[in-house]
Amino acid sequence: MRSLTQGGNRRWATGVLLATLGSAGLTLGVPGCKSPLTPMSDDAARRAVLNDYREALAAIEAEAQVTLSREPSEVEEELTDERREELDEMAGPVAYEADEAELGFDLTGSETASTVDLALPDALQMAARNNLTLSVARLSPKIADEQVTQAEAVFDWVFFANANWQRLDTPQPPGAVTGLSGDTQQDNLTLQTGLRKATTLGTQVQIDTQIRRLEQSPSFFTVSDYYDADLGITVTQPLLRNFGNAANEASIRIAENTREAEVQTLRETLMDVLLATESAYWNLRFSKQRLLIRQRQLARTVELRDKVKARLGFDAPPASLTDANARVELRRSDVIIARALVRQASDELKRVINSPDLSVVGETVLVPTTDPGKSPITFSLLDEVTTALQSRPELLASLAGIRSTEQRRIVAENAELPLLDLTVGAELSGIDFADDDVLEAYEDLSELNYIDYLVGLEFERPLGNRSAEALTRQRRFEQQQAVQDYRRQSQDVVVEVKDALRDVMTSYELVGAQRASRRAAADALRVLQVEQDAGAALTPDFIDRKLQAQDRLADIEIGEVEAIANYNIALAERERATGTLLRREGLEVEPRGR
Repeated sequence: MRSLTQGGNRRWATGVLLATLGSAGLTLGVPGCKSPLTPMSDDAARRAVLNDYREALAAIEAEAQVTLSREPSEVEEELTDERREELDEMAGPVAYEADEAELGFDLTGSETASTVDLALPDALQMAARNNLTLSVARLSPKIADEQVTQAEAVFDWVFFANANWQRLDTPQPPGAVTGLSGDTQQDNLTLQTGLRKATTLGTQVQIDTQIRRLEQSPSFFTVSDYYDADLGITVTQPLLRNFGNAANEASIRIAENTREAEVQTLRETLMDVLLATESAYWNLRFSKQRLLIRQRQLARTVELRDKVKARLGFDAPPASLTDANARVELRRSDVIIARALVRQASDELKRVINSPDLSVVGETVLVPTTDPGKSPITFSLLDEVTTALQSRPELLASLAGIRSTEQRRIVAENAELPLLDLTVGAELSGIDFADDDVLEAYEDLSELNYIDYLVGLEFERPLGNRSAEALTRQRRFEQQQAVQDYRRQSQDVVVEVKDALRDVMTSYELVGAQRASRRAAADALRVLQVEQDAGAALTPDFIDRKLQAQDRLADIEIGEVEAIANYNIALAERERATGTLLRREGLEVEPRGR
């Protein structure tokens, strides 16, 4: 294990990392390819980014671990265990465990505060279930699921039917044959039904049947009306443009990538909500402890004021009493402000968790019951960066975007090909003119007396083909743009991870520094109290020194509990930065919303 004081190689590696980050955007690409039009898949982009950072961190041994530590404190070293215990009972987080927070009047005019104990795991679970921002975000994957269904439904069988009736009254000049010349009247009734389907190969299949009833007067035939029945199948197969699964399933793949991006966005929102919940929780705990400190500070000032009042005219001049009274009212105002901040912090936590049992409208005050963590952690910068690059939702969403641009490029490249469609078909025909019966016409189909065949080719190619070629270049640029955006996001993630780790280190050291400072301030106040108990005169100078010592101790105590809260928030931000916050809480987002 290495402590923070053994970080020479790591500082040098950090410089290498930053230098690599600056040049990485110029070096990413398929080996041996320099053209900006060279496409890159999402897997290639991920591998390239991970390799860049692994090379940048090569100066750090793969197993190098950093354990948080603090600089030794001379104050701590000079204190005996007995004195340290005495000072911790006098001031500090454990000194207020038995104290009650006086919350004053609420917005309903009640002086009796209604409180509810709440543990951090319960708060996180409530937020995951009920947070309104999260409820909105949960709908996006469901919407994307329906878009996938719509894209897949393009290849479903389609039933169709149509009916047409037509009457023609055609004027004609007189003819040579009596009875068969002159004006004609026709009634045509056509009914058609069938099935058609598009396949992922681009094939268009249609199976249909058609029945027609034709009536004509005068007629050139021996009958004036008859039924004509047809049963046919037609298959059209693209041979170049629009051929193949890759081109025809692209819309499905794009919809699936959109759904994956929405799922990752939901994961990101969930992590943000959990981080906001944890931050609000530790802020509420800090606010409550601040109120307790201000109450203790007020009580000490009142106690000193009463001592001055009792010895007024003996060794305490009137000016000392006036000063003490002013300090009492000033401390009272601090308590009033601290009360309001506790209620505000409670409302903020209730807003985030949005529990139906803890309405933000109510004046119930939440009381955090989970103790903050104070122990040091061990981490590896290499592992933290690698985990973040593999787990951060926005990076996974970006990779899904790269896959979509790849699908669009494939479609565009296919569209550059000429249109060459092969159509084949066959049709059976039957007729009934004797019985005027439609079923007889269909029965005639079984005789296979009348069979029509169709074979056709259709070719098309724009001269110059400029539009399709420009679209292909556009799609390639868009793919490269998506890859570079992924690299930019990766840089941002690495910086966030490093910032989060620095915050953890800094806040951990601050906890130790504030604790040492608080013990020193408590010791200074203890010395003054010993002098007072020994009969020291309550001169203006002594009273001023004691009031200042009380104020200084209270401020340092607040700084300590704030540092502890910040350390716990920094730990949560570190897990948010590495993308592991959901895993810690045992939460995950379903890959599909349906």
